Amino acid sequence: MLALARVWNANGAEHSIGNAVLMTALSLGAAAAGVCASVGRAGDSVIAGTAFAASGGLALAGVAGCADGLSLPMLLWALATAVAYGLAARYWRTDRR
Repeated sequence: MLALARVWNANGAEHSIGNAVLMTALSLGAAAAGVCASVGRAGDSVIAGTAFAASGGLALAGVAGCADGLSLPMLLWALATAVAYGLAARYWRTDRR
């Protein structure tokens, strides 16, 4: 995702209000889909989790695509990777039992 965002940056996304609005709308749309998928008794946690993950990925791609340098996108990528492994480690331990 980071590599695609940097390619997008090189092709003109840097300092573009239209591109920032596009990524914001896509991220909010994915988050809304996650909320709709998790509402009610018949809510599906897998679809909701996938939608929320897509929302976060789109938000990070938007920041990485519109950022000036490479330091902020790399910091966000490292933070997102650490959080993902931290959340997944709980479930990996549960699966091993």
